[in-house]
Amino acid sequence: MPGFYFDQRWCIQHGIGRFATEIRRRLLGWNDVPIDGYPTNPLDALKLGRCLRRQNAKLFFSPGFNVPAWSICPTVCTIHDLIHVHYPTQRSKLTLAYYRWFQRPIVRRSPLTLTVSKFSREQVLEWYGLNDEQVVCVGNGVSDEFKPDGPMIQCDRPFFLYVGNTRPHKNIDVLLRAMTEIDAEATLTMVLKPDEGLHQRIATLGLGDRVTFATGLSDSQLAEYYRAAVATILPSHFEGFGLPLVEAMACGCPVIGANRTSIPEVIGDAGRLFEANDSEGLTDLMAQILCGSVETEAMIGRGLTQARKFQWADVTKRVEQALKIVTGDK
Repeated sequence: MPGFYFDQRWCIQHGIGRFATEIRRRLLGWNDVPIDGYPTNPLDALKLGRCLRRQNAKLFFSPGFNVPAWSICPTVCTIHDLIHVHYPTQRSKLTLAYYRWFQRPIVRRSPLTLTVSKFSREQVLEWYGLNDEQVVCVGNGVSDEFKPDGPMIQCDRPFFLYVGNTRPHKNIDVLLRAMTEIDAEATLTMVLKPDEGLHQRIATLGLGDRVTFATGLSDSQLAEYYRAAVATILPSHFEGFGLPLVEAMACGCPVIGANRTSIPEVIGDAGRLFEANDSEGLTDLMAQILCGSVETEAMIGRGLTQARKFQWADVTKRVEQALKIVTGDK
């Protein structure tokens, strides 16, 4: 569509990039913005704004939170979470200033903002001070590689799986503490790039030979881990969605999540929840699944059913329908 621009620079493998990639693949008739650089850089807004003015853009849609400066066209961005509000120490002063004094006023003027969960929608409405009709939840989906049938990695010992990062809101210390109380035969695989602080915590807890790391995985490789894991655990204090939970359920892997923010919404009745700071409660749930009870098989079945609710084709339809509000198409 002439004049409609999509910020394809978000199309990387994980996080917001997965949302961006899947939507871009299905969103027909849109142009990519003809610039490079990182959309996460607050100063990129100047370059993006110049680009859209040069192209005489009619509408700009970002699958992420970024917005252009002094744009001549309506802007629709996608706010996946408000971690920067609840955990400001995880952001630089420049980034925080960008959100509060630049991005928020533009979002307030925007005719439409998208988000990915009911929880995040309520958060966006409140922090940005928007009207109900200005924010649409389009959800997230699960990519085709994540399915129960397929190869799985070979491991001599049963293992639990964590997919994420080491930022404070991910609350991985509660998972590490729970591991110290679990049968020593069980291990933990963390899909992340560890830092020195994490290595030190693992050593202090005596888990040096029970925690392994996997990095740089493709979707098909990650699916092999999901299929083989005893359970996937997301202990976060804060999530805007929690995509690893859906990916795990789609692969037939039981899931355990903290009872915070969007996690109960995503898990539904398919997994088990624990109080985020209760390592003993998490230990109990892990032990129950480790012993291979009948309930575990029921969890797998409910998880497969729950995962089918998250389809990228449906997400794209909701995105397209929402964008019609801005373009005036019926």
